[in-house]
Amino acid sequence: MIKVSKTEMQNRKNSRLSVLLMIIIIAIVNLFLNCTYNDENHMLYNVFYLSASVTVVLGSYAFYYKGKRYTIAKVLFFLSLIISILIFGGLKFLEAFGKGFNH
Repeated sequence: MIKVSKTEMQNRKNSRLSVLLMIIIIAIVNLFLNCTYNDENHMLYNVFYLSASVTVVLGSYAFYYKGKRYTIAKVLFFLSLIISILIFGGLKFLEAFGKGFNH
């Protein structure tokens, strides 16, 4: 049986609580973005806001905990960052494309 130090046990407990809080925060952001009135033009912005909030929450988790166990969180953070940048770029492209058809 492997002995685990008290600090490592506390880290694991805090990590589980942090993941739970991340899920709750993302659910609350999703609820807020979908409960307010949005026309079809602003629904795309909600996708960006949701992806940006996931990136921020995941980044704070990934860089708070140190160690080899949390490298998957850093990988997920960088994937989320790339996806958020692509969504932002796509939004800006669609916005500029829409201005071209404005008469």
